[in-house]
This record gives sequence, C-alpha cells and structure tokens, in this order.
Amino acid sequence: MSRVTPRPTSAGRIGSGPVKAVRGGGPCAGVLAALCRALAVWAVVTAWAAGAAVGAAVARCDGPREPGFLDLGVAHAPPFVILEDGAPPTGLSVELWRRVETGLIEAGRIEGSHFVICDAIEQQEQALTDGGLDLVLAPLTITPERLLSYGFSRQYFLSGLTIAARHSNEIAFSHALEVLVTTLFQPGTLRAVVLFLVLNLVLAVMIKWVLRDARRRPEEDRAPPGRLLTLVDPYLEAVERTLGLKGIGDAGFNLAGRALEMFMAIIGTALSAALLGVLTSAFVSAIGQSDRVDELDLTDERVGIESHSTAQEFLADAYEAAAGKPDDPECRPLSAAPLAGPGCVTEVSADKLLEALVADEVDRVIGDWAELTYLAGTGRFRGKVTVEQKVYRSEPLGWGYGSALTQDLRARIDSALIQQIRHGGWRRLAQRYLGSGSIAPD
Repeated sequence: MSRVTPRPTSAGRIGSGPVKAVRGGGPCAGVLAALCRALAVWAVVTAWAAGAAVGAAVARCDGPREPGFLDLGVAHAPPFVILEDGAPPTGLSVELWRRVETGLIEAGRIEGSHFVICDAIEQQEQALTDGGLDLVLAPLTITPERLLSYGFSRQYFLSGLTIAARHSNEIAFSHALEVLVTTLFQPGTLRAVVLFLVLNLVLAVMIKWVLRDARRRPEEDRAPPGRLLTLVDPYLEAVERTLGLKGIGDAGFNLAGRALEMFMAIIGTALSAALLGVLTSAFVSAIGQSDRVDELDLTDERVGIESHSTAQEFLADAYEAAAGKPDDPECRPLSAAPLAGPGCVTEVSADKLLEALVADEVDRVIGDWAELTYLAGTGRFRGKVTVEQKVYRSEPLGWGYGSALTQDLRARIDSALIQQIRHGGWRRLAQRYLGSGSIAPD
C-alpha cells in the first residue's frame, strides 16, 4: 500500500500581526530605552533566524518515517514518474516499484510505502544522504561520484543524454543523407539487392531458354497457342493491363515465357517502389530535424539543463574542451534572468525546460533521451520540439538508496528488481510508455 505526502510548502511569515506604538511613560522610558531597543533587535533577529530554520526544514524532502513503511522520493519525470493533480503517481518506475513492493509485503518485510514529492535533484540527494528518504524512484543516473555519497539499486533502464531543439519545417539534408546511408548499407539491404540481381539473371536465362524456339521461327510458322494458354490468356491480359505491363509478354505464345516476364516486371517494380519509399522516408523524416550538433557547438548557444544533473556535468566538460571558453558555464536558474547570449540556465524538470525552449528562452535543452522523447510526443510539445536520436553519453538509471535503508532490504529489492526485469512483463511495460523501439534485444 502506498500513500502520497503532499508537496512541501513555504513557511508562513513570523510576527506578522499589528504593532502598537508605545508612548512616553511606558516600560521603555528613561534609562531603560537603550536596553529595550537592544531587546527588540534581539527579538527580531531571533524571529528571523527561526523563520529561516523553519523554511529550511520545510524545503527538505523527509518522509513521515512511519514504522513498517518505506518513504519514497518522487518527482515529475515522465515516463518514469508521472504526477498529476488529484491522482496517485504513475509511470514506468512507479509501476515497477509496485510490483517489487507487492513481493516485499507478501514476504512480511514491509507494510507499505509513502510517496514523498521532492522535485529538485539536490534535495533528493540530501534526503538520501541524511536518511530522510529510503529510496528515490525519480530517475537517477548511476555515477561513481554519486556512489560515494549514497547507494543505488540494480540498473533497470539504460538511457542517455541527448539534445532537444525547436521544431522547424526545413529539411535537414545531412539527416536525410544519414538515413539513406544507414538504410542502404544495412547487411539485410545489401543481401536483398544482391539476391534480386542474381534472381533477375536467372530469370533472364530461363526466359531466353523458354522462348528459344519461338524466336527462331518466323511469325507465320509459329504454332498456335495451346489450350492452357487459351484458357488463361484473358486473365493474363487483365493482369497486364491492371499493372501496366501490356506489351511485355507479347513476344511469345508460350505460357511459361509470359508468366516469367510478368514475374520479373513485378519484382522490378516492387524493388523500385521500395527504393523510392526509402528515399521518400529519408526526406520526410528530415523535415523539421536540426543538423547534428557537436558538443563544442553548445558553448555558443543558450542551453537549458536540469539543476545538479549529469547534463550539467556534460555541458561543463564541453566548456572545458572548447578553446577560448571558460571552464565553468556558470549555470543560473532560469527564473533569475533570461539569457541574452550564450550561456546556461537550470530548471527542476525537463517539461519546464521544454516550455522555455518553445518560448524561445533557450536554444537547446540537454536531458535524458527517454524523458525528452516522451515529452516531445505529448500534446503540449508535439510538433513544436524535435529530439535528436543520437545519444551523446550513455546513462544507466537506478533507484537511489537512503542511508537508513538496511542492507537486507537493499538485497531483497535488488533481487526482486532483477526478477521483474527478466520477466516478459517488464518489456511490455516499457514498450507501453516508450514504444516498441525502446527495448533492444539485449
């Protein structure tokens, strides 16, 4: 059983009631005035410090810590975690957890779990380190640096960093050429072309052999068509006219010759149509695509990333490798100020970054391939955002383990996670959210 803990809210102001003026003759009159003023200043400072402490506590992502229940950190990161007002969390990671949780409850290891909404990655990491959360189901990339601070579950998904840009109606010819080269030089495509050429030569030899007698004799000396050809001739005539092959088989009266010629013509037409289809598909898929972006080109653009994400590390590496650029892009929150030129801004979620992309507040968004691809297909961003299929850096995703989670529970969760991933239902679950092309054979 899972419960949802509401989002943390900002602390209310302290000491906001009306203040009455104190006239002469009051307790602060005379020699005590200086002391009273000092006490008043001390009270204000104390109240401000208390308010700041309360605000900091509220901003934390700590769970209710109910005995027998696990506290799970979630953030809106579709398709892994989907949060909608008035509805329980859903998504790939959440549904996977529910299957694992069922086994833990049946084994008597836990009674249930609480979902704690925690939007920012830095808050999730702080809660894992301090023991405020037992797990974080929002997708976290497993990195050596993070493993030094908190643990991870077994990898349940392999994604990667990619780039999103605004959609345009221009044709990216470099993308079309890449599609053509990739398609035509696939091993299966080459085998099909070679097989067709060999078959074409064999059929040509067979037709020549079948029609050898008819070509040797004059037209008036040729034997009349046989009974079988007479019976099927109207049907062959209909097929030839329907397919536009009239005239191909008129050279001979032999049924086998006409059938072979028709077969060759149909195969040739099919191959031509297939090649035309590949060419058309390449150019259609290139409409709205942007040219491939080199990592170093990102240093000359306005880039949006999630705060404290691996995308921020990726961009920092690009700045460090670029000549004449600072080593640190010095990313700042998008709400602070819009970018007038090349630079980096941060947001807490990918959907907010895509909103900024559509609004022309940034030129590119770096983020998780699965998340950006899913969001680009939703109603808000369909036809407005294009996501590159190239992955710039592979990223294994896992659940973060909090310091309070026992080693026994970690081992049981890992074991259950492996069983779920090896089960056929996991493949169907992933395909339901990401499509059939999201799961590789391995």
